[in-house]
Amino acid sequence: MVFPTATDAEDSSMANQDPANFMQQLRQIAARMSSGPKGLGVGLKLLIGAGALAYGVKEATFTVEGGQRAIIFNRVGGMQMDTVLAEGLHFR
Repeated sequence: MVFPTATDAEDSSMANQDPANFMQQLRQIAARMSSGPKGLGVGLKLLIGAGALAYGVKEATFTVEGGQRAIIFNRVGGMQMDTVLAEGLHFR
């Protein structure tokens, strides 16, 4: 049975590699990804767009728990006392 030596571990660690070599490897990976099928780029853009939309909807909603009421606090105008929200799901 052969165990790796400390020098083998140092040679294989990414932190100890030459930065120029690392950048060259990143460029090669990017080139391989861009040479894929044409639908891959469109699919990736749609996936990113759907993720951004889902994140926006998640951040734009809030829930008022049962038996509670909520008022809206605006950083610019302060509390909006005339708007009291009942329990349920609300959009900002």
